[in-house]
Amino acid sequence: MVERVFRTLLGRRLQSARDGPGSNERKSVDFEYHYTQEQERFRREVRGWLGANLPQEVKRSGELGSLDHTTWEQCKSFQRRLGEKGWLAPTDPVEWGGGGLTSDQALILREEMRRSGLQWLLEDGSSPLRSALLQQGTEEQKRRYLPLISGGGASLWHISLEPGAELDTSSLGIQAFRDGDDYVLNGEGTFIGQGLWPDYLWTLALTDPDAPSSQATATFLLPAGLEGILIQTPGSLAPEENHRVTFKQVWVPPHCLLGDDDEGWPLMQATLLAGPEIDYPSDHDEEVADLLQYARETTLGGVTLSKEPFLQQLLMEAHINSQLVRILRKRNAWMAATGQQLTYHTAQVALMEKRAALRLSQIVREVMGIYALLDHEDPRSPFHGRFERHQRRSLTRQNPTGGSEVQAAAIAKHVGLGHWSPAGGAPSPEGLPMGAFQDSSDAA
Repeated sequence: MVERVFRTLLGRRLQSARDGPGSNERKSVDFEYHYTQEQERFRREVRGWLGANLPQEVKRSGELGSLDHTTWEQCKSFQRRLGEKGWLAPTDPVEWGGGGLTSDQALILREEMRRSGLQWLLEDGSSPLRSALLQQGTEEQKRRYLPLISGGGASLWHISLEPGAELDTSSLGIQAFRDGDDYVLNGEGTFIGQGLWPDYLWTLALTDPDAPSSQATATFLLPAGLEGILIQTPGSLAPEENHRVTFKQVWVPPHCLLGDDDEGWPLMQATLLAGPEIDYPSDHDEEVADLLQYARETTLGGVTLSKEPFLQQLLMEAHINSQLVRILRKRNAWMAATGQQLTYHTAQVALMEKRAALRLSQIVREVMGIYALLDHEDPRSPFHGRFERHQRRSLTRQNPTGGSEVQAAAIAKHVGLGHWSPAGGAPSPEGLPMGAFQDSSDAA
């Protein structure tokens, strides 16, 4: 019902153009994907291959951080099989281990992998690293790293940075200094990554404290087994993703430096921090789709949840929020593909996604009750405990920097709202529309 009402609203004819003088004919705006026969053929190919090759232990195997060693090795083995087909780097050049696919085929591939519960393969940070290597890597680095990463032969953890944040060099916890041709790294930072242990760490380090922030850092891709690296995974809401890495007099060879030693921050902004906000989105939001399915199939007191008026309103809100984010992500992807400059656009989508995720977690609890908090180890948990993981992640992603909400500040800066502090402070509330950045928890 929710999808039908929403599609009806979007499908209403708008007075956007007239066919001729005196004509009342109106044209409609269509926000839906329409796949060609060739694209649907590729979808069947992907779905058939996944159905024949995806081990049941890997399919929806729960949180990666909770996997035992045997299951993790099965996941890695399957990842390497995907890499052999070029599907871990679908649009990258074939000569560097990519699949050479079109953007449309890559979108279909992502959709089918999500439907098979393989989101973790899409969230490991390897895509922005490949972009960094293609942009700034030497020929030696491309030959050394690209086939390895694209083939699923190496796991990656990267330093935690929030899209839209200004670089504060005084708070950057990792420093690097030259010693001959090599570098020495000291300090510690929070890293994001999946699995039991990384093969490589992608980090940002301060190289010149006296230089402007745009020229004060370097980025390194270094083996996690170098002497002096200590990795810990503290207890947190998302222990499978957040790790503490300490560097104690770590000697790093020069081939681990990506680009020059004064352009780390610009490179991170162009790759890691560009994020998925410029990729074409999937045709549906899996969490919202699963919630709607749960509401259609679950009864309480003899009444299907989806027919309860109050819950209908909540489900409609979740669906609309999801579709708004999807439409804006399509806009961003179109702008990037056509060479248009994105200013506040990526921050806008990142902010809306954070707010939508937090609001969705609230709606899930209203609809599912205690079942939303059952993890994948409980046989009663719906959808293999995925909603319990979503509950935790919706909180951890809200404000990882611990400061002001950087996306709202970035939007205000670019559109000229409020008073912007060049030092990176939050904008003044003056001039900001009341509803523009309203916290979803307050709105609830």
